[in-house]
Amino acid sequence: KTTQAVIRLCAHLSGSPDRILFNSERSRLQHEAIGYNTAVCETIPNGFDVAAYRPDAQARQRLRAELGLAPEMLLVGLVARFHPLKDQLGFIQAARLVSQKFPDVHFVLVGREVEQSNPALDCASLPPEILKKFHFLGERSDIPQITAGLDIAVSSSISEGFPNAIGEAMSCGLPCVVTDVGDSAWLLGDCGRVVPPSDPQALEAALVSLLELPEAERQRLGAEARQRVIELFSIDAVTERYQQLYRALCPHKAA
Repeated sequence: KTTQAVIRLCAHLSGSPDRILFNSERSRLQHEAIGYNTAVCETIPNGFDVAAYRPDAQARQRLRAELGLAPEMLLVGLVARFHPLKDQLGFIQAARLVSQKFPDVHFVLVGREVEQSNPALDCASLPPEILKKFHFLGERSDIPQITAGLDIAVSSSISEGFPNAIGEAMSCGLPCVVTDVGDSAWLLGDCGRVVPPSDPQALEAALVSLLELPEAERQRLGAEARQRVIELFSIDAVTERYQQLYRALCPHKAA
């Protein structure tokens, strides 16, 4: 309540600053909706390291070798710590439906407490022939390599801010499926599919639509995703946005 009161109080003061910065487009719109001065509000998003997160054919080979899978196996992945807001259960439900149409597709879940032994993931309810298609990797320190080893990345969150895992997947050249929460749709653009949250059937349909594409078309979407990150969300692009802001606010210093 105190935080909400401060936020609303600041709306009355928002005509004073030269600029109010947000790192989330959805957050900016929410603040403007309660009275923040639209003339001074601006979004500068998080920046991604496009050198660390990049397409990597060897990473694909290594991940499949680690999982004991054939080199051509398609992998759909979700990278997120375990939390109800990340809705790993919804992803598992959708993946179970996908596996009925694509029996050779496997699913990779990565993140703190994302382990088969976690009872909240309800792995015991999965039939053995389905469970063997899921790979719960837990917390890992090699996320860039794991992400680059996937074919499709997913964010199934029911609430989100600015989804770094999706930006990193896009930087690795992956088409993505995201739920329409926070800045997920804004970040993804036209480089994948956007579905409502808490809707495993919609998530399944979106995944099926990507899996049914020819490989060349998925690669095209992935290449467009990486280019979108480079142009709009890379560290270099975000740095340039800050430099433009400083020059606009302090023109005498720039001169």
